[in-house]
Amino acid sequence: MEGPVDLALTVLDRQLVDAHGRRCGRVDDLELEERPGGALEVTALLVGPKAWPARMPDMVGRLVARLGGGGLTRVPWSEVVDISHVVKLAKPAADLGLGSGDDRAARWIGRIPGA
Repeated sequence: MEGPVDLALTVLDRQLVDAHGRRCGRVDDLELEERPGGALEVTALLVGPKAWPARMPDMVGRLVARLGGGGLTRVPWSEVVDISHVVKLAKPAADLGLGSGDDRAARWIGRIPGA
């Protein structure tokens, strides 16, 4: 991705879609790095419950992260190929450490009669 991006509107909370079109999570937070001169650059997307506390009131964030299981996946910004109504990634979810929560949920849902 090149050029300026309004991160709050176009990246945070967007659905992630892997190289095969599979939904594999949402962008929960961003990792930023300060460059010489003070400019900030996005270095990674952060996905998972451990990213939630930074965006919530202190006590609430810690509680929600604990209930969510506490995992965090860092997806390098270089893996983002497009941003539209979703954030499209260059690799399959498994290669990026994404989608395991969806896989667990699918196993449980598959056990429900009529699901």
